Amino acid sequence: MNIIYRALTLFQIVWAEEYEFTTEDMSKKHLSVKGSKFTSLNDNIKECKELESLEIKGTSIASLPPSIGELEKLKNLTICYNFNLESLPEELFNCSKLEILDLSKSKLISLSDRIGELKDLKSLTLTSNNLQSLPAGLFECSKLKKLCAGKNKLTSLPDEIGNLEMLEELNLKKNELKELPASIGKLKKMVTLDLCSNDLDNLPEEIGENLKYLYLSENLFKQGPAAIGKCLQLKELDISDNELEKLDANIGNLIGLTSLRLEKNQFEQFPFEITKLTNLTLLYLNENHLTNVPAEIENLEKLKDLSLAKNKFEQFPDGITNLKKLKMLYFSENKLKSLPAGIEKLQNLSDLDLADNKFEQFPVELTKLKNLGGLISQVIN
Repeated sequence: MNIIYRALTLFQIVWAEEYEFTTEDMSKKHLSVKGSKFTSLNDNIKECKELESLEIKGTSIASLPPSIGELEKLKNLTICYNFNLESLPEELFNCSKLEILDLSKSKLISLSDRIGELKDLKSLTLTSNNLQSLPAGLFECSKLKKLCAGKNKLTSLPDEIGNLEMLEELNLKKNELKELPASIGKLKKMVTLDLCSNDLDNLPEEIGENLKYLYLSENLFKQGPAAIGKCLQLKELDISDNELEKLDANIGNLIGLTSLRLEKNQFEQFPFEITKLTNLTLLYLNENHLTNVPAEIENLEKLKDLSLAKNKFEQFPDGITNLKKLKMLYFSENKLKSLPAGIEKLQNLSDLDLADNKFEQFPVELTKLKNLGGLISQVIN
């Protein structure tokens, strides 16, 4: 084993390569350092006085030279896919003009409070690291518009999150969050909130009223949170892959909603509130326990994409035949034996999946749907 270890160590030493910044590099405004062969950066990076944008990507570096903090003109810094990098030098936060900082896909376990010194910071990406908390200094970055900290190990958010009043996009998917602080309601400019793949079972009533895009898939919700009914600007809502049995009645207030994803839940009854969402163009309710759809579904006149696959339908719902703008309809893995004659009204259908039902013969009604072409999936078992 010692022989093998020494051989590996020697191999690493032989193949280790430091990136030394050239005279040409020192005159550039934009510079990219890429390649796993690089295990370190030369201290002469400080001579790149004109740099405004620096990318360090896919290297084998374990640390950055402190002299990186002398890049006074740096506005855009990307340090990603560096899987040996576990920490950053404090001096990095001397780059006071930074506006965009991407530290994704490394092995960072913490971030210095000095990040609060980056007063011009507008975008911070921390995706795919090992962070268990966000630094207190971050909440002093009053110009921050975009914060992405998905795929970390965050278990909570501090109340100070509400200090980021300019925040427009917050991505915290694939963490270990169990609840959100009420102060998140102070983020009045927030448009996009991604909380997919956490351990949430409720939302604070103060959730951002100006949200347009809210993603809550793969959590622990058993009922659609009442707070959502206050988000009257919502256009896209995803609560798929939870434990939902019903929706709060207030969801019917979201008349601007165009996309609603509720697949992989526990619905036994079609949520009637949905029939009020007359601007929907996409509705997914596949992988539930539905047996029927109310006739009022015909109110969804703008619907183009509908999935009811993997439910328990024995009859094709008549109301669907009045959705004349439907282009895609997914009804596989149910118990249909026939189709209604009214299905011929769906002349805009271009994609239809009826596989794994109980048809004994090919439904002749489908021959009248001229736009299907070769896109009819198998319908006979």
